[in-house]
Amino acid sequence: MAEPLAWPHLVRPAVPILYLDLNHFINLAKVRRQSGGAPAGYAELWDALCSAVYSGRAVVPLSAQHVWEMYGISDPQQRLDVAEVMEELARFQYLLGRTEIGQLEIEAGIRHILGEPDPPVPLPLLRATIGQSMGIVGGVKIIDESGQDASERGLLAGSSDEDAEILRSEHGYAPEVARASGASRLAFEQDLSAKLRADERWRRGRLRGVVTAREFAHEWLDILNRINRERVNSGQEDFDVIDSELLGLIAAMPHSQVAISLKTRYQHNPIHRWSTNDIVDIERCLSPSPTATPSSPTKRSAIRR
Repeated sequence: MAEPLAWPHLVRPAVPILYLDLNHFINLAKVRRQSGGAPAGYAELWDALCSAVYSGRAVVPLSAQHVWEMYGISDPQQRLDVAEVMEELARFQYLLGRTEIGQLEIEAGIRHILGEPDPPVPLPLLRATIGQSMGIVGGVKIIDESGQDASERGLLAGSSDEDAEILRSEHGYAPEVARASGASRLAFEQDLSAKLRADERWRRGRLRGVVTAREFAHEWLDILNRINRERVNSGQEDFDVIDSELLGLIAAMPHSQVAISLKTRYQHNPIHRWSTNDIVDIERCLSPSPTATPSSPTKRSAIRR
């Protein structure tokens, strides 16, 4: 990893961020509904979270992973119960999506290497719209039977079984398509596992280097090329750098380096069998640091590994 890291140009909330996995929201929904079945301690956790959120001492945001996992719950009533807990605790505040954070890190790394200043206005890490987690500006409005805006709750809880059939037949509704990218990324990691089983020497050698090269080529190379095209088209300096500077850019991406560290750890274990949960769990760990964004250097310098 590089020193210093290239933190994305973002505005964070002034209070701690508490990120809860979906299973915790499910158990908190059982407490809220008084339906039983929640493990010991969740009633106390519910009270503590409500106190922290209502007093403004913490935020409990949602992410794109919560959305996709919610659509994996088959019971519409359970989805609605969980969505109501998410609404009460998260106030529908969503973290910026992983792709957008990765792009911001690449842009920050380029500015660092070329000695350029940060943009005058940073982007918010959290916004109260589901589009924040998916790189969408704007949105849609859903009005319930009482005339109230139920957009965020409706998008999060999904449709009833009856409505889903109508949406599928008449409007092409297919939430499973959105999960295909997760399956593709799972297959990518399974492919490397197979290659490592065929030649174990890589597990004893520069495995992190292998994971780094694959991660950047698979996840970020197209984005880097697009950013550079946009820079050139807007009259900015072409990011045409030597290999060591490009390696420095990759090494300075905190978001990507977390993923690389976790994937290297998993791939180092010859008996580990990759699952979709591994991909989701790695994405849960990818969030910007609570520390302030370092200022860009005033002179051109490479970010060294």
